Amino acid sequence: MKKTLLATLCLFSSGLIASTSVMAAQEPTVSPRVMNGETATAGLLPWQVMVFGNSGTLCGGSIISDHWIVTAAHCTFRIDEDTGKKITMLQAGDYIFAGTTNPHTSGGYLDGSKATKIAQVITHQGYDPTVRATRFDNDIALIRVDESLFARGGKAIRIATIAEQQAADRQFENSYVEGQDSPATLIASGWGHLGTEDKTSNDLQVVKLAGIPDSKCKVSQKFNGNYFVCADSNRASVAKDVCRGDSGGPLVWQNPSNAKDNDKGLRLVGATSNGPYCSFKSQGYASGNGLYTQVPHYRDWIETNSGLALDTQPKASYAKDPFEIVKNTPPAKPKQPSSNSDSGSGGGGSMPLFGLAALGLIGLLRRKK
Repeated sequence: MKKTLLATLCLFSSGLIASTSVMAAQEPTVSPRVMNGETATAGLLPWQVMVFGNSGTLCGGSIISDHWIVTAAHCTFRIDEDTGKKITMLQAGDYIFAGTTNPHTSGGYLDGSKATKIAQVITHQGYDPTVRATRFDNDIALIRVDESLFARGGKAIRIATIAEQQAADRQFENSYVEGQDSPATLIASGWGHLGTEDKTSNDLQVVKLAGIPDSKCKVSQKFNGNYFVCADSNRASVAKDVCRGDSGGPLVWQNPSNAKDNDKGLRLVGATSNGPYCSFKSQGYASGNGLYTQVPHYRDWIETNSGLALDTQPKASYAKDPFEIVKNTPPAKPKQPSSNSDSGSGGGGSMPLFGLAALGLIGLLRRKK
C-alpha cells in the first residue's frame, strides 16, 4: 500500500460540490478509469450513474430498477492499514447522479441540483479486503434511493441471466485471440481518470473491450471465474481500459439473440472491480487484464436484499445501440477534459479545486491485481 492524498468533499447550500480539506490516506492497489475511450453522447448509456461520497469517494454504478443501483463493495468501505478499523466511504446522505453524461456546472463543479441522495447502502457480507487471497471476491454492493431515478432521466439495464452469462463466456472463448485484434464484445464506461492523462473528464467516457476467457486471463493471482469477468482492449496495438474513479461502473454485453429488441439485448454482466494502474499500462510499464465482478452470479443475493424479481422487471427501451455507435479505435488525439490547469488549486476534471495529486488519487479507486 502506498500513501496517497484523499480529498474530503461536501455539498454546500449553493448546490456546488467543492473541496474542503485534503488528508493522508492509505490506498489499496486499485486503479479505475476510462483509457483511450470516447465521450458518450446523450442517451447512449442511460443506466450509468456517478456515485459520489462526502468522504471523497468517486465511483460508478448501474441502474437496475427505479430505486436500485449496483456498484462495487470497495466503493463503500475500506480497512485502515494502521489501525485495522473499518472506514465507511459511502453511506446514506451521499449522492447519485443519474440521467446525465455531464453532472457538472459550467465551472466544472459537481452540480448539486442534479444529485439524488442515497437512502441505503448494502455491501455484500462476503466482501473482506483483509484476506489477501480472496480480497476481490464478492466485490458488489447495492444502493437504494428514495427518489425516482427514471424521473431523473435514467433507465434500468437488465442483469444477464446465468444462461446469458454462459453464452457470453462461450462467445469470449470463440472470439478472443491473444495478441491480435479481437471483436469488441463488451462496453465499459465512467467519469474516472483518462488513462493517457492524469485528469478526470467532466463528460462520461465509454470504451469497447474484448471479453477474455478465464483460461487466458492474465492477472497476478488466482481468481474464481464464477466471481469475475475478465476483459481488456480488443485492439492489440491500443491500450484500452477503465481506470481510477470508474469502480463499480457497468460492463455491458449484448445478447445477439435479442439485439433487435427495444432494449437492444443489452445486459449487465459486470461491475468494475480491479486491474493494473492505467497510468502504468498506458506507458507500457504494466500489463495484465481487468477483472469485473460477475453480476449475474449475485442475482439471488440482489433479489434477496432489494426485494426485486429480476426476471419480471420490465425491459427498457433504448434509442441507441452503443455497440453500433462506439468506435473500435480511440480518436487520434484522446479526449481533453474540459477542466482547468494541472497544478495548484486549479486541478482538473470533475472537482477542479483539487491539486493534481489529489485528483490523481481520489476516492477508493479500482484495485490493481
